[in-house]
Amino acid sequence: MGHIARLAHVARPDVGIVTSVAMAHVEFFGDMEAVARAKSELVTSLPPTGVAVLNFDDPRVGRMAALSPCPVLGYATGADAEVRAEDVELDADLRARFMLVTPWGKGEVRLALHGAHLVPDALAAAAAALWCEVPFERVVIALSEATGSPLRMEVRRVPNGPALIVDCYNANPASTDAALRALGVMKGARKVALLGLMAELGSETEAEHRRAASLAGELGIELVGYRTELYGPSQVSEVADAVELLRSLAPGDAALVKGSRVAQLEDVVAAYESPGW
Repeated sequence: MGHIARLAHVARPDVGIVTSVAMAHVEFFGDMEAVARAKSELVTSLPPTGVAVLNFDDPRVGRMAALSPCPVLGYATGADAEVRAEDVELDADLRARFMLVTPWGKGEVRLALHGAHLVPDALAAAAAALWCEVPFERVVIALSEATGSPLRMEVRRVPNGPALIVDCYNANPASTDAALRALGVMKGARKVALLGLMAELGSETEAEHRRAASLAGELGIELVGYRTELYGPSQVSEVADAVELLRSLAPGDAALVKGSRVAQLEDVVAAYESPGW
C-alpha cells in the first residue's frame, strides 16, 4: 500500500489507466478490496488536467471514477462507456475483430494479438491515445499492428502437432480463466491444458486452483498439472513427461501451456519445439 502513490509522485502521469482488480497479489494485500484501494492510488494521484481511463466492465474499477480529481474516460465491451467494442469476433487463431466506437469516431479494428480478453486492453490503449489527440485513423492502424511480449498469449502451430497457446510468462486466476476460455473456443478434437502453479495467492491458493480445474472440466478441457497437485491428481513433474504429453496430441487438437514465473514452463515449450529433443 502506498507504492503506486509514491511512483505517481515520481513520474507525475497525466493519464492513468486501471484495467482490472483481480485475484493477483492477494497474498500481500489480504483481499480484493485492498487490491482495489492500492490501485486507486493511481487515480487519486492524477492532476485535475489529466484523465483517468477506467474499465467500466469491472465494478471495482468503475467505482474509482468517484475518486478521480480529473475527467474520467470509461471503456467497456459490455457496460455503457464512451469507448466500446461492438460485434467482437475471433478467427481460428483467436485474433479479434470488432467495431471500435468512440466520441472521436467509429471503425473496424483487427488485432494481431490473440484472445478475446485482450480486446479491453486495446480499448484502454485507444482511449488514452485518442485523449492525447492521436488521430482516430492512426489509432485503428496502430491497434492492428501491435504485437505482444514473448510467452504471452502466443498461438503457435508446429508441423504435425496441435495448435499451441503459449501463455507461460506469468499466471493469476483472472489470466488463467481467460486462457482456458480461449482454449475452449479453439477447434480441436482433444484439448489439453498444462498448467503450472499460480503464485502469490496466499490463503486463496487451494480454492483458486480448484476453481481453475472446475472451469477446465466445464469447458471439456483435460487439465494436467505441472509440478503441482493443486489442480488434481493428473500431473507431470519432468520436462520430458510434459513434452511427451504435448507430442501425444494430433494436428487437429489444441493445447495451452500456462503458469507463474516460478513454474518455468518456457523450458517445456522450448524442448517441445526443439527438433533434437
